[in-house]
Amino acid sequence: MPIRSLLKKSPPLLVATLCLTQHAATPVAEGKLPEALAKARRELAHKPRRIVFNNDGDDHIAAGPATKEAFLKARLSPLRGSHVDTVVYCTSRPFGMYTHATQVGDVLVDPMARGDRRNIVQELLQAGTDPLALAVEFCRESDMEILWTMRMNDCHDTSHSPDTPHVYFSSFKKEHPEWLLGTKANRPRIGNWTAVDFAQPEVSEFVCKVIEDVVARYDVDGVELDFFRHLVYFRSVAAGGEATSDERRVLTGMVRNVRTILDRRATQLGRPLLLTARTPDNPAYCRTIGIDLERWLEAGLLDVWVAGGDFRLNARQSSVELGRKHDVPVWCDLDPSIRSDNSGPFNRNAIESLRARALGAWAAGASSVYLFNWFNPHHPLWRELGDPALLRGRPRTYFANVMGRSGYLTEDSALADGGRFRQIVAPHPADPGRVPAGAPLDVLFELGEQPQEDIVASCHVLAGGAETLSATLGGADLGNGRRSGAWRMFDVPAALLGSPTRTLSLRTTSSTRPDEGTWDVDTDPASLLSPGAGTDAPWNLGRGSPRTHRELIDGDLLIADRGTERGDYLYVSLGWMADPRKPAVVEVTAKVMSGKSGIIVANGEYEEKIWLSSDHAAAESAKLHLPVAATDGYHVYRIELVGDTISLAVDGKRATEGKIAQRAHAGRNTLAFGASTSGTLGEARWRRVRCRTGSGGAVVYDVVLTVGMKQ
Repeated sequence: MPIRSLLKKSPPLLVATLCLTQHAATPVAEGKLPEALAKARRELAHKPRRIVFNNDGDDHIAAGPATKEAFLKARLSPLRGSHVDTVVYCTSRPFGMYTHATQVGDVLVDPMARGDRRNIVQELLQAGTDPLALAVEFCRESDMEILWTMRMNDCHDTSHSPDTPHVYFSSFKKEHPEWLLGTKANRPRIGNWTAVDFAQPEVSEFVCKVIEDVVARYDVDGVELDFFRHLVYFRSVAAGGEATSDERRVLTGMVRNVRTILDRRATQLGRPLLLTARTPDNPAYCRTIGIDLERWLEAGLLDVWVAGGDFRLNARQSSVELGRKHDVPVWCDLDPSIRSDNSGPFNRNAIESLRARALGAWAAGASSVYLFNWFNPHHPLWRELGDPALLRGRPRTYFANVMGRSGYLTEDSALADGGRFRQIVAPHPADPGRVPAGAPLDVLFELGEQPQEDIVASCHVLAGGAETLSATLGGADLGNGRRSGAWRMFDVPAALLGSPTRTLSLRTTSSTRPDEGTWDVDTDPASLLSPGAGTDAPWNLGRGSPRTHRELIDGDLLIADRGTERGDYLYVSLGWMADPRKPAVVEVTAKVMSGKSGIIVANGEYEEKIWLSSDHAAAESAKLHLPVAATDGYHVYRIELVGDTISLAVDGKRATEGKIAQRAHAGRNTLAFGASTSGTLGEARWRRVRCRTGSGGAVVYDVVLTVGMKQ
């Protein structure tokens, strides 16, 4: 039934309250596509595409009128004439809630008013349309393909509670809390408590009914199953274990049913409907969390595979080869980096970086580049990334590691010890590498270059803890380079770039036994906010909230937490590559102004919070406590850490050693200092922060390859 007919028959508020309990289960009968349709489906899957744009549907939040023109202007209409051939449109919010007029789940009609912006779904429904209908109409008018995407287990509702209900918390979850992976008071070890448990047959049944409803009433070209939103699907994984064979069969059965739904609808329409899935790029990792990717590909359940997302585990070429093995095109995902400021001249989210990433994907054999979480329709990326020849004529910046492990979703946050599946290891400011004496650190670059005489290239390495670094690229000697602050630059002959992949090998001749007086990092925190000031390491200044604050005061860095709402805290952090088997030392000079501030140390295995209050310093999980009149002036806090053992001293007064009970979250290996936690307040002035890990060699925070055109 067309959406306008639906809305005439059912008032919008009634449509908005329809839920699963009003619909009986309908078994899905598996059929086989007619030969002509099967051939057309394969041809459609392999159709050349330049850019696939995932619009996550936030264009339903608007400040202006709820009109077709205003809605499309936010993200879609400026893309006419761009390289975007396919729009993947998302109307799903946390599981069970949608911004289209679903007949199965809840429709998000709450105004969600914030300032001059509001949710316009209700207004669109009253006008006889909705965001998905408008997106479909636009794509049909603009000769673009459109897929509808479902976030398979979205959890942007974790702050929900009965006394403060979250607008995204669906009827499905309210009515069946026993189908969730936990509760707010009893959260799972891995993943989010509001995630649904796919071991419950009603969950997969619900997914199939939502999809069946969409393809029956909207003129889409197919469906995407977005498993990256979010990755924990079973209690076994949430508890810190691995998915069972029975659990994998559950997801496989669901995907098979979705395939059947699409083929059945395609037969009715006389045209094919595509099924794509967005998953992590490592098949073994997928299998361990319950996604039997290789079986899906082998069985022909997927027409296209979208490889990668919030993190990457494999080289792109291996993903493409897996797709080719099963005759399935691969779209390479280019998510933005959560960290774009890297204490230097290079930005991971700049157009130069996007050009390089797209070139690397094209050179690896990608069938398209897939853009997720990029929303500015006026950005030049939409008119550049789909044309490799165009990209090779413009400056580009290759990062050895764009994503790192600095986001809220990493391989370890979705699977206990998920890092064991990582096939590519490269330095990132939040996850640095180390060059030991006598052995190389090998860094893989995925390039999209061709031999050109009109280009100039150089390699830039941000490193500390060593006086000398030498480098080779593809076996060719680049020498020792030259220093510019903490960065080292190596000239790269253009002839070395004509390969899809190149390995940069870094070596150091520095001592592996630094003496007791040597600090790996010795930072004046005030310099982090001083324009043009050099820093000895790439500190991440953190995001904070409207109720947190930092500023320079008399040469100190003031960090303040002046709110008690969720997210009210602010920390400056550094990946410091501490070896848990060797002693690490931190010395911080600070003055507590009020409330509570903190120092967080993590060595990859254990993590401890040291709280600085007005009258004491305390190590939380080790239960160490030292009295100190912290507000009367500056004090030196010294922390020594090895394995799970920690000691705390203030102004030379040493506390008894203690044992840390807290494991490092997602393998965290960082040093951080800042203000308070969500529920408390705190302000402190920071004057000096220095650390030593005792691991020796050079710590490599970042590796960047720039390619430009000769003048």
